[in-house]
Amino acid sequence: MKSSSSKKRIIINLIFILILLLPILLYSFKFGFGIWGNHSEWAEMGNAIGGIYSPILAFFTLLVLAYQTSFQAKADEYNYDITYIQDNKREFDSYIDKLELALEKPVDGHHTVRDFLHKQVEQLGPDELKSELSLK
Repeated sequence: MKSSSSKKRIIINLIFILILLLPILLYSFKFGFGIWGNHSEWAEMGNAIGGIYSPILAFFTLLVLAYQTSFQAKADEYNYDITYIQDNKREFDSYIDKLELALEKPVDGHHTVRDFLHKQVEQLGPDELKSELSLK
């Protein structure tokens, strides 16, 4: 089974082809279509077809430009989001590095802040640790 998006695209393409063929078919039905011997008849047909197709093609061009503008806006939003995430990741990594340096500072000659914090946490039981960590 084809997806609804695929069916929708096929229907849009068929409508597009029908819109492009309809002026020629109507002109042929009304005035006939063939090889005319008179230059003015060719000019009349060209004028009629050009007058009909110009607004149709201008409208389709407008639709394409609107689609491209929408697509570009989505791409710009995506790029902004990616840049925002990358900037925040760099900032977060910077804070982690600063924390790492702070934890490695010596408290006394032999122990670091990290060692001191580990020792403090190990001395507390699970219930005491929960009460220490809860917001007051």
